[in-house]
Amino acid sequence: MIERKKELYSKICAASGISFVAGGASDKTTRLTENKFSSSLAIILAKDKEVVAVMLKVSVNGCNVYIAKNDKWLEDDVIYIGRIENCLKTLSETAPISLKVAAKNDVVMDLSSEVMMYCTTKLESRFNKLKADIKHGQHKYIKSFIEYASIDIKNMDKIDIYDLSITCCRYYKNQGEQFKNLEDPATPRYLKKFLGHVKKVGSYYGSLNRIISYACNAKYKILFSHLEVILLEPTMTEQSIISWENVIKKFITDHKEYENFKEACLSNNKKKDNLRNVYGRNMQLDSTDIKQTVKLHAEMNILINVLINKEDKSRAFIAVSKKCCYLCELYIRFARTKGYVIDISGTHRKIYHLWKFPDANNAIFYDESLSYMIKNLNRIIRDETKNFTEEMASSDREAETCQDIEDKDLFEYEDNLNEEEENELVMLGLTLLLEIKYLE
Repeated sequence: MIERKKELYSKICAASGISFVAGGASDKTTRLTENKFSSSLAIILAKDKEVVAVMLKVSVNGCNVYIAKNDKWLEDDVIYIGRIENCLKTLSETAPISLKVAAKNDVVMDLSSEVMMYCTTKLESRFNKLKADIKHGQHKYIKSFIEYASIDIKNMDKIDIYDLSITCCRYYKNQGEQFKNLEDPATPRYLKKFLGHVKKVGSYYGSLNRIISYACNAKYKILFSHLEVILLEPTMTEQSIISWENVIKKFITDHKEYENFKEACLSNNKKKDNLRNVYGRNMQLDSTDIKQTVKLHAEMNILINVLINKEDKSRAFIAVSKKCCYLCELYIRFARTKGYVIDISGTHRKIYHLWKFPDANNAIFYDESLSYMIKNLNRIIRDETKNFTEEMASSDREAETCQDIEDKDLFEYEDNLNEEEENELVMLGLTLLLEIKYLE
């Protein structure tokens, strides 16, 4: 089993190096109320480049909120999450209450400021992308947003990000009908990106607003008054892997073809960057002494510890602050074949080489899921190497065809020579031989 796990991690690295993205992204998501709450919470819990996953488990007398992230929990994180929990409980005690009244509550006002402070780094990053759209965009949609938000393009550095988040949220909600045609494939990509940036900047205010509105609703009074937040500890471990050369040679057995494939990968800037990212700056592709620290992704932490290891097959939605990677999607797909009803908020199909395989307690589930992952990684590597070898074979056939044509032309030329011309060629050949002999 240890060797098979090593094989899995080695093939994850190899696949990530030669095919970082496995297919197109998916935006499919479900629309249940608890899903919206979980998604909103995931957004305001993610700061900088961290990835956070949230799952709401509702019971008759209350609910548990499971939260996981890829990295370690810091003291500031625990304090911040505790304040969100207390705010929801406080509001639920006075429910039903209007959102307008709740907005003037000191606890809510303090939390609003804290959310924006906690998410500042990520919010600023998204704001900078929106600023670039505004500065360079001349389309009517972008101009309408500038007018709606009363933005002075020459003084955008003075814009209050929190106020802009409110504006973006309201604009996206109120002007949504205008953007239906953006789903048309013919719509320019930059316009779709612009709308995405507006949505993301507005998502912070919108998420906080949505969470508070749920706590103010009498319908959810019991849930939030008996709310329990459970933070799952991150899992990471050091893992040794097989060399890239060893993995690829399982698929390309001919040494010359392997060398050609390796050279082609290193000549491709994108693949070269991927390989450098996986195997280090020196790209020791033949090294057998490589160790990497792999981390259990946040959504996998919830899936394995809350659902699979407890054999809980009730419907579950796992919200993630960033779309799931290809390996998480693959593992979830396998879990569904075993009766687990799991929904996620979309995938981006990227292969991250530091992904950790979940440790299922059930030995059969563990073994079959491991085989499933290896099988799909084999397919990715096989497709990449096969495409290359077929391209090389096609190139060789074209070269042979060209040579055949040249040889045929030469033979036709020789066949058309008359006796006098043939004698001249013979004499020229003899002269060259004598000159070579003389030089020797």
